[in-house]
Amino acid sequence: MSATSPKPPIPNLRDLAGGSLSIVRPNLILRSAAPPTVASADLEALNISTVFDLRSTLEAARPNSSGDVGNPESPEQWPGGPRRVHAPVFEGVDYGPEAVAIRFRKYADSHPTEGFVTAYRDIAVAGAPAFATVLNHIASDGFDPAAQKPILVHCTAGKDRTGVLCALILSLCDVPDEVVAEEYGLTTQGMAAAKPGLIKYLVATPAFAGDEEAAERLLSSKPESMLATLAMIRKEWGSAEGFFLKESKISPETITRVRQKLLVSN
Repeated sequence: MSATSPKPPIPNLRDLAGGSLSIVRPNLILRSAAPPTVASADLEALNISTVFDLRSTLEAARPNSSGDVGNPESPEQWPGGPRRVHAPVFEGVDYGPEAVAIRFRKYADSHPTEGFVTAYRDIAVAGAPAFATVLNHIASDGFDPAAQKPILVHCTAGKDRTGVLCALILSLCDVPDEVVAEEYGLTTQGMAAAKPGLIKYLVATPAFAGDEEAAERLLSSKPESMLATLAMIRKEWGSAEGFFLKESKISPETITRVRQKLLVSN
């Protein structure tokens, strides 16, 4: 990309506290797909302090559409910009939409909601240490709501790994399930421009063999999938707090601090 070319926007970028989420402070946690360039104009304009990359090392090191190659071993990848923290949900595993097509082909069959619950449970358990990294940062003295320097959390598409983490954070803040699911569903709009290309890629793979409907189901972000996932979390761990305490090994004090930082009423 030349110095004079416009910098591409970040796909699926939004404030976690947007829409109906009036009880959560705005401009603290942003979520997105992977930034298309390390010099994204959005990163600069939004004054982001820290970027949490949930992708695996394999995904982070792959050249993106702008030709930039990530360095997942470097915490200071973007000189002069936000600090980058590599917090992989699945270390050493390619978990981008293309790889998911193979790994979770059965989840795009006749019962996609059940499939997403199974997939999202896998993400939650495997990602518990990575999620702890994010929550411990939010609870730390270095994260100051008054500073108006939000963090950004992303994976490849910003739908599944990012979606599970964000849903757990919102649920931890006692946001009603329906509102959490509504927020998850906004990815349908956020990835609208990229979706046709992803479907075209998936139907060309052996896993989908031209089945556009199955590819569409895999890439969907329907609220009912998140509602069923939250019900599963509650059944297995009692609550999002129970999940974080048991699986992420964070302290009750950390959970209290996270709520104090994120909730408007605090």
